[in-house]
Amino acid sequence: MKNILCIVLLSLLPSLVSARTFFSIGSNWSASNFSYTRGGLSCGVLPAANDSVIIPSPHAVTRSSSLTIGFTGSIGTLVVESGASLSLLSSSNLTVLDGGILILNGTLTAKDVMFSNGSSVTTTLGSTFTVMGNFTNYSNSVTVNGKMNISGSFINQTGGVIKGTTGVIKVSGSVTNKGVVYGGIGCVTSHSEGKEEGGSGELHPCEFIGANNPLPIELINFTAKVNKGVVDIKWTTSSEKNNDYFTIERSLDGINFEKITTIAGRGNSSQISNYSFSDKYAPEGVLYYRLKQTDYDGVFSYSNIVAVEFYNASDFSYSIFPNPTNGVNINIKLNSINGDKILVAIYDLTGKECYSNTIFTADNGEGNYPIEPSQKLSSGMYLLMLTANGNISKKKFIVE
Repeated sequence: MKNILCIVLLSLLPSLVSARTFFSIGSNWSASNFSYTRGGLSCGVLPAANDSVIIPSPHAVTRSSSLTIGFTGSIGTLVVESGASLSLLSSSNLTVLDGGILILNGTLTAKDVMFSNGSSVTTTLGSTFTVMGNFTNYSNSVTVNGKMNISGSFINQTGGVIKGTTGVIKVSGSVTNKGVVYGGIGCVTSHSEGKEEGGSGELHPCEFIGANNPLPIELINFTAKVNKGVVDIKWTTSSEKNNDYFTIERSLDGINFEKITTIAGRGNSSQISNYSFSDKYAPEGVLYYRLKQTDYDGVFSYSNIVAVEFYNASDFSYSIFPNPTNGVNINIKLNSINGDKILVAIYDLTGKECYSNTIFTADNGEGNYPIEPSQKLSSGMYLLMLTANGNISKKKFIVE
């Protein structure tokens, strides 16, 4: 009986205590490409459960099957050192189970990724973690100080905590965050590592940024308010880093936005900076505005969206004729109150004033009034704006 017991214990002993450390020495996850020592000869053995795998520079290792890290996983610990990489091919997933340890200093690419409770995951500054599918986190021990790019969905379950100070997590798919990311920092709309709309580049509409990661700008406020027939847009920054310019965008539905104008940024500044712009072409209805900030390298992000209700109120009506016009003969037919003082102005689509004059209505306020610019208006769309008693009315016309 004792002999049988000894045989059983000996058979169990390797799985309990014989954890080994493997170093990659080749490009494929195969027995011939692992060594028991750094830079040593092939051991001809594949790492197994409880073993540690270290991928040193400059090795770029690929694995064609899924990888689980943990007590009951494919391996126990994975370390990808700086300058090294591991790619799990398109059909392969990564799971870090209870007791599993993942330390990423280099580059790791996987399909779907899941971190279980009790796992330990650390990505350091300078590392890159690319998830070609979905990311799910149940763990309270995930530290992301490098870059994590997720092409699918981001799910941080209740109790899930993602820590870090210099990390950036960029998500292309949907975001479900029931836990805490970077101390409660929200996911903000962003377009990073890409180009302007219409260009090439991968779209990352959402990102979390570590607490100590230098932001391109620190935005104190962004507001839009109706003011005498225009929408005044204002924003304030407390600091700016490599800030090239701002773009103000407007939407009628809060989804589809169009560019209104661009405003130059301060570049690099630690001073409070105030910005403002008046939207003189605002259509009537509920309007949505957002601010887009673009760095010198083309990376950009968006502010929160603000909404205003905008309606023109006036005590007069008028029409423009002919419309289209030749840019010289422009007339308005006006129905107003007798003796009104009306300011007439014409703006091009860049907001430049092309004409300004004051007219006084006579008799019953009705009549035709010629508008005579000092020089012929070039072809294009223009805005005619009439102001009387604090009320503004606007109409567009075309010069052929």
